[in-house]
Amino acid sequence: MDHMTHQDREAVEPHAGHKISGAHTSHDRHAGHSVAMFRDKFWLSFALTIPVVFWSTDVQHWLGYSAPSAIAIQHCLDWATGKWSKPSP
Repeated sequence: MDHMTHQDREAVEPHAGHKISGAHTSHDRHAGHSVAMFRDKFWLSFALTIPVVFWSTDVQHWLGYSAPSAIAIQHCLDWATGKWSKPSP
């Protein structure tokens, strides 16, 4: 009869009852990653962060400016691309 408690068994065999594959035991979390990949992800995240911070109401309040609305931006883009249409009389 085995009188070992669960804690005693874990002290002797910490992974008893766990299935561990051979490939998983030597898994490196950064295998196949490159510095260029991390750099590209950083610049993408940075580029997407700029408009979010610019249109943040808190940042506008702190710095004392008012960002243009989305409608004003669309008008500017239409004007810049030549899609500006004058209202019909």
